[in-house]
Amino acid sequence: SGVARPPIADAGLSADGLLSGLTPREREIAGLMSRGLTNPMIAERLHVSGKTIANYVSAVMLKLGAEDRSDAIPIIRGRR
Repeated sequence: SGVARPPIADAGLSADGLLSGLTPREREIAGLMSRGLTNPMIAERLHVSGKTIANYVSAVMLKLGAEDRSDAIPIIRGRR
C-alpha cells in the first residue's frame, strides 16, 4: 500500500487493542480471514459481493497496519 506503518511493538498496542479498533463487521471478516477463507468464500458465506469483501479486507489490513493478508493473519490471531 506504500504507507509505512509502525510495527505493533513500536505502536505500543496489543493485537487485542488493534482488533478493538475494527467495526463488528470488520472483526467478523478478520475472523474468517484468519480461518483461511478467501475473499470469494467470505462473500458467499456472508451473501455480499466480492468487491464488498475486498473493501472490508483492505480496511482491516489498513487498520492493523498489515502490508498484505499473510501479514494480517498473525496479527488477527494474536501472534504478532
